[in-house]
Amino acid sequence: MARLMSGRPLDGLGLEKAEGRVDLRGLPAPVPRRLARYEHAGWFIEKLGNLVQFKDVALRDLDLSGASLDSFRFNGCIIENCVFDGARCNDWRIWETQTRETSFRKASLREATLGPWSDGKGNTFSRVDFTGADFRDCTSITAVFEDCDFSRARLGKVQFKRCGIVRCTFAGLLDEVEFDGRVFEPDLREPNRYEDVDMSNALLRLPVFWGIDLPAFRLPADPGLRVIGNYPCVATEAVKALQGREDLAGRVLRAILSDERTADRGYPFGLSSRSDWILLGGEDLAELADATLSQAEAACSGTD
Repeated sequence: MARLMSGRPLDGLGLEKAEGRVDLRGLPAPVPRRLARYEHAGWFIEKLGNLVQFKDVALRDLDLSGASLDSFRFNGCIIENCVFDGARCNDWRIWETQTRETSFRKASLREATLGPWSDGKGNTFSRVDFTGADFRDCTSITAVFEDCDFSRARLGKVQFKRCGIVRCTFAGLLDEVEFDGRVFEPDLREPNRYEDVDMSNALLRLPVFWGIDLPAFRLPADPGLRVIGNYPCVATEAVKALQGREDLAGRVLRAILSDERTADRGYPFGLSSRSDWILLGGEDLAELADATLSQAEAACSGTD
């Protein structure tokens, strides 16, 4: 591990190769020690010691499948042509690092931070396979993902905040996943790109989109799912149409759309999902939402 942390080659250690990569499968990395634990502003914070930290080094051509690598720290690194399939990568922290041609199939990335914004730089992930990976409680801020595969990954409530996603694939359940294409420091950074994002085989449940051109997504072929153009106008007209309704479905829909009409989404698109309306309030809410939004779309026609 010391050689990897210092960027020195692994020659002379008698290590075997697995499909052209140095075979480090099942490696048990040092377990970090908890030095202190305290609460601040309602959050529990742990101070760890004995951390494995990589700074300004390149990790190339390594097979770490099934390895125990919790709480690794990467700063200014390159990770290339590596395999972390089935590995424990929980609580990783990554800054200013490029990861490319690498696989995390069925790896655990729980509580990892894949994209903090640092000194005007973020992380990039290019041609990375995240198939079946566990991202629960993972944070991704200002990262860029290009040509990555998230098929069947566990992404419940994951937030891609201020990220760019280009030519990536999502399949399986996306439960309350947030996609946020807005940028920090817009005067210093180009806008995030969302292009050719394939969700055609995904099951969307209460997704959230901010600052994103929804036509950049290939959505599932679900007749109950539709993209609504000129959404600020549509939401405003729908709220007007619901004024005075005191039935439960009317009050719920009015409350939801009242928030929607003032949300700064960055693009004039909204997404309506019949299955989500059913989840939020049953068939009555779904029927009312469909009728009210259709009427509002007609009222806003030609105003965009």
